[in-house]
Amino acid sequence: MHSGYLLLYLSAAWMSGVALAHSAWGLHVLRCDNPTKLVWAAAVTLMVSAYAMSRRLRLDAASLTILLLLSATLGAWRYSTHPQSPCLGPKDVAFYDQKSPITIHGIVAGYPDIRDTSARYTLAAAKIESGGHIYPVRGKVLVTTRPDVRLHYGDKVKARGILSRPESGPGFDYRAYLARKGIYAVMQRAGVEKTGEGKGSPFWRIIYRAREFSQKEIARLMPEPEGSFLMGILLGIESNIPRELYDQFNRTGTSHIIVISGFNITIVAGLLLLVFKRLMDTTPSTIAAIAGIALYTLFVGADPPVVRAAFMGMIYVLAVALGRQSTAVISLFFSGFLMTLMNPLTLWDLGFQLSFAATLSLVLFTPGITAWTDKRLRKFLPPTLARKTLVFLNDAIIVTTAAQILTIPLIAHTFHRVSLVSLPTNFLILPVQPYIMVGGAAALGASLVSEALGKLVAAVPWFFLHYTIGTVRKMASLPFAAASMPPIPAWWLYTYYGAIGVAVAWPEKAKETAAKALQRVKSRLSLSSAIVGMLLLDVVLWQTGGPAPDRLLHIAFLNVGDGDAVLIRTPSGQTVLVNGGPAPSALLNGLSAHLSFWDRSVDGLLVTQGDNAHMDGLRELPGRYRMKQVFVSPGVAAEARWKVWAEENRLPTPKVVLPGARLLLSDKVAIDAMGGVEDVLLWRVAWGKVCFLLPGPMKPSDEKAMVRKWGRELKCQVLLAPDMGRKGSSTEEFVKEVSPQYVIFSIGKKSRRYHRPDADIILRYEEAGAQIWYTDRQGEAEFVSDGNEVWLAGER
Repeated sequence: MHSGYLLLYLSAAWMSGVALAHSAWGLHVLRCDNPTKLVWAAAVTLMVSAYAMSRRLRLDAASLTILLLLSATLGAWRYSTHPQSPCLGPKDVAFYDQKSPITIHGIVAGYPDIRDTSARYTLAAAKIESGGHIYPVRGKVLVTTRPDVRLHYGDKVKARGILSRPESGPGFDYRAYLARKGIYAVMQRAGVEKTGEGKGSPFWRIIYRAREFSQKEIARLMPEPEGSFLMGILLGIESNIPRELYDQFNRTGTSHIIVISGFNITIVAGLLLLVFKRLMDTTPSTIAAIAGIALYTLFVGADPPVVRAAFMGMIYVLAVALGRQSTAVISLFFSGFLMTLMNPLTLWDLGFQLSFAATLSLVLFTPGITAWTDKRLRKFLPPTLARKTLVFLNDAIIVTTAAQILTIPLIAHTFHRVSLVSLPTNFLILPVQPYIMVGGAAALGASLVSEALGKLVAAVPWFFLHYTIGTVRKMASLPFAAASMPPIPAWWLYTYYGAIGVAVAWPEKAKETAAKALQRVKSRLSLSSAIVGMLLLDVVLWQTGGPAPDRLLHIAFLNVGDGDAVLIRTPSGQTVLVNGGPAPSALLNGLSAHLSFWDRSVDGLLVTQGDNAHMDGLRELPGRYRMKQVFVSPGVAAEARWKVWAEENRLPTPKVVLPGARLLLSDKVAIDAMGGVEDVLLWRVAWGKVCFLLPGPMKPSDEKAMVRKWGRELKCQVLLAPDMGRKGSSTEEFVKEVSPQYVIFSIGKKSRRYHRPDADIILRYEEAGAQIWYTDRQGEAEFVSDGNEVWLAGER
């Protein structure tokens, strides 16, 4: 027997043992009080197998069976040391699951996860305070706190809140997800206080600081959503990718583009070998390349698909150095063994399952599909043309088709849907992915020299990112893009894979068809031909996001959720942002749709209210856009929160706009501050015969006072509904005086502050003849005016 296939069998037996132990644990055959029995079983099996080992691996059926049983037993024992349902004791932090608040002292032990409405930190707990007592503990806790709490790896903190076990929702086992990360306790809405810094591993501090720096540089170089997309591809940070965009990638069967996988590791391995072979001898260059792959894997988070790909990449580099053929199937299963050795729960990680299935599918079926295609092409085309066509099809279609043979059933079983446009979408976007990754890395390097050079280089990957996102969105919008499926039972899945196993005639057939998976990624389309192809498709798909001034006034009510953000663009192109809404990602995505890649500045920022619904979205703005001028209402200027934020981000000195003042923009576009004695209650944007009303913090009594004070000057074509249409706002007198042509309800989909506008208020506007626009249903509303009339963008 080939020794490599023995390694394959032993790896498969090990993973089978892990899976069997998981089932036994769920059935309570194995429990916290008896896992050590497996150690004795493994020891006995090891002694029995000594005879087989002494025969120099000339194995008969009995000896092979003993070795496989040994491997499976050891796999089962490994699972018992890290089960999905842990064996907790008083020294484990998750043991203290209770209803009353406790205080945890610990160290930030992972990369921060900052989102729109929260910040998540993994704490390595050292002790807890509960009931006046202090208990030493161990274990990790996922702490969720406010998004403005910024901590780093190694910071000492104390977190106070209610400690609980993770809760799983329908369709997602959150408890199992965290268990794979060694986390069995969570603390929601915690109060967190930093008490020190500089703890933890110096190595991880350097890694995480470099990752944080890279994340900030990408955010500075790229608009959204291209920036978040590049963070996912290069850095493995996917939390900032808009949920809607992620769903579109899933709908088109292209979500593998976002996550770091074997494709990324292939590029890294190839580049490292290319560079180090030119600088040093074979052995040092091999060691350096393997170290580089390991470092990159740790840098991007070491998720299971990445680790699996990294192991295969290292094996490939080693095989190249030794001058041997890297048998991909053996490498794949050995990678699975190493990953489950480190963490047996990896076996239930969906990303690992899909990555493993896709790689195995590529190895088993790409040669056969390629041969079948080559045979038919040669019947109709000359040999040279047939060979070139085959190379193109192999890159764009054959590899994708092969990968889906084993992954589609798993996707259908898990998500109950199958993409019907996966092949054409992959055909369109796969050729440009190497340029995104290499170009993105080059832009990061160039930004170290100068920001201008970084932006210049970043234009190349941005072009392909923009093209990729545009293509996916177009394909996802097709009504037949994905088909829903009824739940597929697990036995059907096992039957399908069993039939596939029989069909490939294992192991003889596998030996013939297995080859280096990393070598399957042939040279892609040349950069020049890719650019020509993208330019042809650009007519349909590419929007630069920054139209040239058209001598018209544009006012966009961005879709930011429960709050408001309004972008004003004057006829000559001057831009003013009014408020930021509640979510940074929504604001940044909204801005990038109206500002070009090169335009990373806002001429003016006007903040009218200092609450979460108007200010939270501004949190990431200074790191992405330069604000030339800042204006605030008197109420905002008095807010301590505003002062701290403005100082931390070194904003231009804010100018306080008093009631009765006027901000004069270019082209005689004016913003009037209308209000009472102390604060501005209403903002009026006017140009020619057209005006827009943007309400401030008005009460019903304020609305009536505004009607008495300003009268006919309130009559405007477009009105942002006061207080998002809550009951008591939009009084009859106010609606009658304004008599708007359009009314915007800037509201979000189900969120913590979710509400629907009051039905009586909606009826009041409808009776006044207004056309109503809901941002949660219809998206952003962009109005265009020539100074005499106003209309919705796209209506003329």
